[in-house]
Amino acid sequence: MKKPVIIIIALIYILAIVVVGFIGIPARVFNPTTFVSDIELKFDEKLSKVEPGPNEDVDFKFHINSSDEVSFYIRANVLPHESTNQKVTFQKRDDTIGFYTVDVEFKNGYTTATYTCAPLDYDDAKIITIYVRPTDGNKQLVKKIDIVITNW
Repeated sequence: MKKPVIIIIALIYILAIVVVGFIGIPARVFNPTTFVSDIELKFDEKLSKVEPGPNEDVDFKFHINSSDEVSFYIRANVLPHESTNQKVTFQKRDDTIGFYTVDVEFKNGYTTATYTCAPLDYDDAKIITIYVRPTDGNKQLVKKIDIVITNW
């Protein structure tokens, strides 16, 4: 190639960069993702709060006494309120399957889990362990709740 051809190609290349820089569309994120930073929990008034022991690895511990079928709710709200995915999951420990049922509903930015537990025999106690996690993929953010149900 001759020198004038190389110069013309270089000028067209530089001119194309300048034109695209002025006329081109700037890169923008149209759907930014806001991740959950914390989970705010509200508990049913039927549950009595108990301070967990020093060796217990739980965030919240509650007690409820009942001889009949008992029902209570836990409501979760994610923070910040502008999070892209505002739902949470309520996971349970597998050794109490059949003892209680859970109905989970997402409405108006809140996830509400309603637990219905079977009646206990006299002098019996059960512990329900619940793990509350956001559904946005954050594996470190977990709230662990123990609920002790007794029939004394």
